[in-house]
Amino acid sequence: MDFAQIKIALGAIKRLFYDSRPQKLGGHGKNIYIEYPLMFHNPSNIFLEDNTSIKAFTTVLNTTGKFIMKRNSTAAQNLTVVTGNHHYVKGRFFNDSIKYRLADIEKDVIVEEDALICANVTLLSGVVIGRGCIIGAGTIVRKSTPPYSIVIGNPARVIKFVLSPEDIVEHELNLYPETERLPLNILKKHQETYIGKTL
Repeated sequence: MDFAQIKIALGAIKRLFYDSRPQKLGGHGKNIYIEYPLMFHNPSNIFLEDNTSIKAFTTVLNTTGKFIMKRNSTAAQNLTVVTGNHHYVKGRFFNDSIKYRLADIEKDVIVEEDALICANVTLLSGVVIGRGCIIGAGTIVRKSTPPYSIVIGNPARVIKFVLSPEDIVEHELNLYPETERLPLNILKKHQETYIGKTL
């Protein structure tokens, strides 16, 4: 491939992903970082808050469902977000159900503040990734995750927490206003409930 062909190919990639640029998003804060190439099916339903970043080869498969990434969260390469589910319709071929969206149900996918999503993660319809979570590489998340949990695998499971409940309370003192801090009793309950639990 010569230089002219490379230039044409890069131009095609740029055009293909142009609609995903921040000005086309439903909303975005300050200091966001988006690495190309990526694909957003409906950029107007994607909301990125301050200091968020999404690395290359991210795909957000959304029609009416929203993908919301809150402040200071990061997603590594090859994140896949799926806001919808296809359902079988009696008397119709499944392919028609999908093609014409006869029984689709879409739910928002939300990544709370200060979360880290590692490479090759899939987030499925309706999932909320809790504040401060680390989602390990290759994880498929079908259910919401508690704050500050470390989640890995398929099916996803909580293997531990980033900090103890007391340390989380101390950690949040300078980061969040009092009204936004997570209460100690809830943090303790999560850590007692979720360790080793499949999500």
